[in-house]
Amino acid sequence: MDIEKIREKIDAIDKEILDLLKERFSFMPEIAKYKQGEEIEIEDKTQEGKVISRALVRAGVRGLDSSFVRGLFEDIIKESKRLQKKHFTK
Repeated sequence: MDIEKIREKIDAIDKEILDLLKERFSFMPEIAKYKQGEEIEIEDKTQEGKVISRALVRAGVRGLDSSFVRGLFEDIIKESKRLQKKHFTK
């Protein structure tokens, strides 16, 4: 396979990654509404730990670097909280 075909495959995967992030983040208004109605703080360190732990287990099974995956999911969680804050009404 030549390099251009490989790059096309990588580009298609990058698009899928972005589509999945968009889908994940689309739930943030609903999460924010629920948390606000139940008077739950946006930041939930217990849940964040569970998300990261699951990601690390899944990363290990797939042979991915754990520190890379931890950083990636910390960034995803940070963006999720930012979006939730955006949808909290005062």
